[in-house]
Amino acid sequence: MPLLSVDEVSVYYGRIAALRGLSVVVAEGSAIAVVGANGAGKSTLLRAISGLVEPSSGRIRFADHEIAGTPPHALARAGITHVPEGRGIFPSLTVRENLELVRARVGTDEASLADVFGLFPRLRERQTQRSGTLSGGEQQMLSLAMGLLARPRLLLVDEPSLGLAPILVQELFDVFRQLREQQVTLVIVEQYINVVLDVVDHVYLLEKGRLVRSGPPGEFASEDMASTYFGSAAMRRGHARRPGANALDPSNHLKVAFTAGELRRLKASARATGRDASSFVREASLDLRSNGPSSDPDERARSSAGQVTRQGQRSSEGGVVKP
Repeated sequence: MPLLSVDEVSVYYGRIAALRGLSVVVAEGSAIAVVGANGAGKSTLLRAISGLVEPSSGRIRFADHEIAGTPPHALARAGITHVPEGRGIFPSLTVRENLELVRARVGTDEASLADVFGLFPRLRERQTQRSGTLSGGEQQMLSLAMGLLARPRLLLVDEPSLGLAPILVQELFDVFRQLREQQVTLVIVEQYINVVLDVVDHVYLLEKGRLVRSGPPGEFASEDMASTYFGSAAMRRGHARRPGANALDPSNHLKVAFTAGELRRLKASARATGRDASSFVREASLDLRSNGPSSDPDERARSSAGQVTRQGQRSSEGGVVKP
């Protein structure tokens, strides 16, 4: 019996269909990827499973119980944790305060905190640092760590690689591999197909709210597949990039020129948080290269230093108009 089954589920936002008769099956202890271009319905699927949106039709069963229409807080208590796109952290609190807040709310013991620090050594090192000053990748790690404190039976993760440098994406997906060894059931939504293929057992490809293909990861590894469904083989790289740039060459991610004023702000932020200035500037460069620079120099410096929380650009879950 599967841990999760989504059976012919449709979701509408007003007259717009985000999901149309979608079916997905997830066995306990397995990992699946839900992939597709912007507007395919990937995030809506996770919202339907976690109770953030109610299906217009169809059934969702978790651990042999019907859950469609169940409030999100009840589903969280039942063992479903949803880590949404956008790094939902408390930027004015330290790393540890963010984690302790969640731990107190879900009632897990001190050992659970040690477990997440074991998965995320960077967070152990930064636990007294304000989370708003972390790099984008570290904020994503913190968001995932907060979700894991609930010791979920089913973990839903939305676009974990969005806007991150390749080295940080690799660290995150190494964590997913460790979670698989711990028999945590995973549903990972990704736009960039190549980064998930060696982590999951099964892939579901969505297009305009419909399932267009599903199968083992090996069936999705070709350049033709990526080009057909994502518009460009570059989408398989795992990061947005400029034409002609090799996304897998680390030197290309360092070609972000900061002004003298920006460098001063970045180094001041490094000193304020006890970080090595050169490594802090390099990490900011990686993040900025992945996210794309702002045209406003002050905004670039603030964003790179992590003094504002970068929110991933939310894709519109488009579809067909409901007749």
